[in-house]
Amino acid sequence: MNPMLRPALATLLVLAAAAPVARAQPSDGGQPDTGYIGRRVALEIDDCPPVPDLPPKKIGALSYERYQRGSVLHVQGDYEAAVDELISAYCLAPQVSGSMLVDIAQSYERMVQYEKAVAYFERYVLTLAEDTDERRAITTRIQVLRQLKSTVTVATEPRGASVVIANDAGPVATERDGERLSVIAGEYTLVVEKPGYEPVQQPLVVGIGQPYSFSFRLQPKRGELRVQTVPGDARIYVDDRFEGLGSFREQIEIGTHEVRVEAKGFLSRSQKVEILPDATEQLGISLDRPPTSGKTQLVIAASVAGTIIGAAAVGGSTDDPTFGTLGGLAGLAVGGAGTHFLYDDIELGSSNYIITTSLIGAIEG
Repeated sequence: MNPMLRPALATLLVLAAAAPVARAQPSDGGQPDTGYIGRRVALEIDDCPPVPDLPPKKIGALSYERYQRGSVLHVQGDYEAAVDELISAYCLAPQVSGSMLVDIAQSYERMVQYEKAVAYFERYVLTLAEDTDERRAITTRIQVLRQLKSTVTVATEPRGASVVIANDAGPVATERDGERLSVIAGEYTLVVEKPGYEPVQQPLVVGIGQPYSFSFRLQPKRGELRVQTVPGDARIYVDDRFEGLGSFREQIEIGTHEVRVEAKGFLSRSQKVEILPDATEQLGISLDRPPTSGKTQLVIAASVAGTIIGAAAVGGSTDDPTFGTLGGLAGLAVGGAGTHFLYDDIELGSSNYIITTSLIGAIEG
């Protein structure tokens, strides 16, 4: 902002206030031509309030007053307030205040709002004649600003993902999660990948010279597990978690899992299963009944034998039937108690042999 231009600008503002107001005309679809050939940015000067119904000299004086105030605020470093004053000055007398566009652009540049700065610089270029030093200087400044890179940082849970920023031509930046990727302004696709997890892919619009941060919780890849049991009411557990009765069909995380099936009156069964991404693993599990134990037969046989022998032994020594009954009961108790010391896993064939030989011995004895 050159203070030497202020008197001349004041004169021009007063003279121009009486001239018809010219506004930027829409170039396509009713949108005003901002002059910015990149991503469209809305400019405040395309939405100016109506000019007050005042004498031209008064409007010119108001415009210059706002311009001076904006200039002072710019020098003081209050760029946001400077932009408000400069835009107000421009809206009062846009036909002669093209240079204010540069002042607005410079204020936005100091605010690190480079896209707005470029848009106002480009709007100013439209007011300049071809092949002039000023036009070349402003155009060079625009090119420098456009090349300012933005940074993109991606954090993932779990860590260790690869991050790719790509456009139609292919990848333009690749890094690990947590590292900064630098790209110029444009429209991209952000891709985050980690083995064993679902990839993340989303559009990414990057401005000029801005920082961007993203955080993603990656979802493990899954496969389908199907389990069918016999009997049909068996309880199904996957990794010690109850999942249902008789059948199971769900998407679960890839990797190794343990399936356990239980049912009353049957032997439980466990099986390891490997789940692969986007694949289906089917299990048919049939439970077996436990083998019949010979101990039960021995208990019964011993009790019966003890009853008979006890009754015979006691009853044979007296004529009183009461003593015979008591002897039988005593024999029943002794025979049953004796089987307590037997192993539980006596096979059925072995028990039959023991019973048969014992009876033969008892009879012969």
